[in-house]
Amino acid sequence: MWSELLGKKRYQALLALIISILLAAGYLLDGLLYDQARAQIDANANLLMDSMLAVREYTSKEVNPIVAPINRESATFLPEAVPSYSANRVFSYLKKRWKI
Repeated sequence: MWSELLGKKRYQALLALIISILLAAGYLLDGLLYDQARAQIDANANLLMDSMLAVREYTSKEVNPIVAPINRESATFLPEAVPSYSANRVFSYLKKRWKI
């Protein structure tokens, strides 16, 4: 129907133009969506890293001064005094919650 109205050559040229525009739009949108997804992943990773560093700092400044004397006087070692232990425990709880 359209080829009869426009003529065969014009119809083919218009069809080729539409297909080219759709392919270009798809290519541009793919790049844009990839960049947005990458930025969101980076932001989430930075948030997680900052959270773990905050847990480590809290353990170093708040928990270690309380637990370290107990570790020195007792025969048993309490791993809660180690800053990275606390960060690892928090991360393991997050993994369970996120079902990773």
